[in-house]
Amino acid sequence: KDIIEDQIDKLESFGKEIFFKTKNNIFKYSKKNGFTKINFSGLYVNLFKTDNKLFFVNDTNLYTYQKDNLKQISLPQAIEDDFILDILPYDKDKFLFRFYNNGFYIYDEKNNRFSSFPSTINKTIFPEDYVKTIPINNNIFVLGTKDNGIIFFDKQGQIISSFDQNRSE
Repeated sequence: KDIIEDQIDKLESFGKEIFFKTKNNIFKYSKKNGFTKINFSGLYVNLFKTDNKLFFVNDTNLYTYQKDNLKQISLPQAIEDDFILDILPYDKDKFLFRFYNNGFYIYDEKNNRFSSFPSTINKTIFPEDYVKTIPINNNIFVLGTKDNGIIFFDKQGQIISSFDQNRSE
């Protein structure tokens, strides 16, 4: 069957399943069921995998995927209309979210609560300059930018170092 209506622009494996997104939809492939379209669409869709969690985003709504079910996560009013750019592992049952306009927030899954990430990095990086953040160990993250190189910061939000080939130090 040709159920994929658009170009695939993201791919994640989760357990024995493969998830991929197109511009407006998310699909799943499993050996048992083949290709299926997740009942999930929007003008903006995305998926994020971190540790043992799979998150789905449509427009400004956030969900976790658990055994073929989507569970919605409520976003606080301050960030409910913002776009999620990244989701990273932070601590046990905690995740570091990067929002387009509001920067980094910590999500405590156990208590279902978001809190702002105490960091100057939110004021340092303009949303349009942001590329991606990855954890490099249990305490350090590296953030890539389009025009300002890379920035290393810790779990407390302190900038440790930065490298920008366009600037001499």
